[in-house]
Amino acid sequence: MRKITAFFIVLLSLLLVIPVTAGAASPTALEEFEYTRNSPGSVLLTQYIGTAQSVTVPGNYMVDGVSCGVQLASQTVFAGNQKLTSVTISAGVTFADASMRLLFGECTGLKTVNLRMDTSYVTDMSYAFYKCENVETLNLSSWETSNVRTMKAMFGYCAKLKKIVGYEKWDTASLRSIAYMFNLTSQLKTVDLSRWNLGNLENSGWCFQKCGATKILLPDNLAIISAGFLNHVEAYAGSSFTIPAGVKKIGYAHTIYNFGTENFSAFRVAEGNDNYKAVDGILYSADGREMLAIPRGKSFSKGVYTIPEGVTFLGELSFSRNYNIKTLVLPDSYLLEYVPAKDPSYITFEDTGNLNPGLNLNIAIYSYTGISRYEIKASNPNYKSIAGVVYTKDGTELVAVPTRFAGKMNVPEGVTVWRAAAMWSAGELVDSLMEHCKGVVIPSTMTQIAEDQLEKLNRLEDRYSGFRITVHKDNPIYYTGKSGQLLKKSNLEDVEVSLSQSEFVYDGQEKIPELTVSHKGKTLKPEKDYILEYYDNISAGTGWVRITGKGDHYGTVEYSFTIAQAQPEYTAPQNLSAVYGQTLGEVFLPEGFSWMQPDALVGDTGRNTFAVSYDSGDENYTAVHDISVELLVHPQTVDEQSMRVALWFPWRGRQIKPVVLVANDTGVVSPEEYTCTWENNTHFGTGRLIVSDAPGGNYEVSGTVEFYIVPGPMLCTAVLTLLWCLTTGVSLRKGKKVEQSEKP
Repeated sequence: MRKITAFFIVLLSLLLVIPVTAGAASPTALEEFEYTRNSPGSVLLTQYIGTAQSVTVPGNYMVDGVSCGVQLASQTVFAGNQKLTSVTISAGVTFADASMRLLFGECTGLKTVNLRMDTSYVTDMSYAFYKCENVETLNLSSWETSNVRTMKAMFGYCAKLKKIVGYEKWDTASLRSIAYMFNLTSQLKTVDLSRWNLGNLENSGWCFQKCGATKILLPDNLAIISAGFLNHVEAYAGSSFTIPAGVKKIGYAHTIYNFGTENFSAFRVAEGNDNYKAVDGILYSADGREMLAIPRGKSFSKGVYTIPEGVTFLGELSFSRNYNIKTLVLPDSYLLEYVPAKDPSYITFEDTGNLNPGLNLNIAIYSYTGISRYEIKASNPNYKSIAGVVYTKDGTELVAVPTRFAGKMNVPEGVTVWRAAAMWSAGELVDSLMEHCKGVVIPSTMTQIAEDQLEKLNRLEDRYSGFRITVHKDNPIYYTGKSGQLLKKSNLEDVEVSLSQSEFVYDGQEKIPELTVSHKGKTLKPEKDYILEYYDNISAGTGWVRITGKGDHYGTVEYSFTIAQAQPEYTAPQNLSAVYGQTLGEVFLPEGFSWMQPDALVGDTGRNTFAVSYDSGDENYTAVHDISVELLVHPQTVDEQSMRVALWFPWRGRQIKPVVLVANDTGVVSPEEYTCTWENNTHFGTGRLIVSDAPGGNYEVSGTVEFYIVPGPMLCTAVLTLLWCLTTGVSLRKGKKVEQSEKP
């Protein structure tokens, strides 16, 4: 009995001691942290530098006899410490800048946490438990999250996390990002966000990527489903998935890829959502222009899926590992185009977007489908299909090859272009999908195969023994080498050409410069590698040589050279003469010659020198300028026809010498050019003005002009005086009046 009593006493003591010991762990000494004194009443812990695996952060420390509150620098205090196994943060501890970002980020050895602090003021909880690979349970029921704006990657890579206590009732009205929040939480079987307020959410990208949840509950007011939201959530056990009523935008890249099991066969859209719709279990935009995802478990009659008319856009990986589709029928509304990496069309607010650049059709189907055949309706205005391959409507371009094409692909004659990305060449995995293709036949008309496609075909030929490339014997550009690889002849546009001489002078003979043609350092040989043809190589101007590929070279290039005009032979004009006052243009020159200044005057009498040009009229010869010629200038003859004199002069009782004006078409002749004499110029009658040349001038002046001397005022005065005298009797001699009776 004593033994039993003693046993119970010991047991009771243990029950009392153990909890007290566990709950009263000693605070970690301040010296085990790097810290700074924020103020007289506060310390900021910046990094734990101690060696203990368990840490307890108290609400205050005594510093210099003063009780100081404790604040943590979340991004550095514990982040990256892989030795820690247990951390307790006491009530009263706060966080600098209201941020818990990276608080336990990459604490890979951490197993337990006891977090009692107030979080009501915290705005950033991103990466708080990022890569805490050994944490299995988190009790966060006391957390206040009404001010938190981001929980990005908060539990990302918590590979053993099985349970989060208390998160279901968090106030998330301020939340803007839950990107990567549950990324790679492979042991978390249920995620219940149904009571969260996500109406203000801006980014949910990759939130559940590779999450192990079999059940995911979303709130009706979820605003956005960003790229990668449900990427690789293979454990989801439901046969359907409902898009909440509040969703305004669904990202395009990897959004609902590899989601669910083979039992997942239908998407649904909650009533009240005006942005999306589900038709026969397939997810579309409300206007039907975007087809976003096909459930992986949905089956189709005879394995044929016809994309509805009106669809113009297919989301990346939207066929989501559906192996039930064997034949895909494209609508007339869909255009096949190349999509580059990071194309804006695939990005929704900070999404990674379009991880797989290439043909938009290939991006949608990706690797993991069973599609081996494309079909095009006869009404399609842009494309047609031949044996499951897509070509342009006119049959000149090969556009798209299914990634699981089987058999031998005979490209028809008439096809000239094999477009880039027509056969997806994203890597070895994609190459392996073509293992059932037996080969490709290249027609004689094929002149352009995109480089990525050439490489793809040769990889297939190298990897699969049954894959054979055949090129029509008349193809001018492509051929198969001895190893079976598809080879392309060298394009002469890529060769280097040098001419022995690039400038010649016309001499009536053909100009044939020697050429050196090389490609990648190797000199090519005429007649074996190329053929030369010269043309326009006699006359002055531009001569040409045409180089046409031969053998392993194709294409035609042309190079020019210059044939300059020759200098013509000529004899300068001689014995040229002119008359003073003429212009040079009035002086005749032999054929081919012309005055350089035809409007200039010939100059004074004598021998003058001027410049002429010579142009033979033959375009093979240049014109010659500034040829000096001598011009003999003769005086201009002037006769009485050019002389102007007044015709009538009154008699004056003395010699009259009229002034003569000599003028012709070239102007007034200077008086220095002539002299004047007068005859019969005193009495009544006809007088003569005789003009004679003054030697040495520019004119030869001679001529006689008659003028007339007639009664004038003087004679009339004498007659009137005589009559007055006779009438009055005044004597003219003595000035005395004579009586009428007086005889004179």
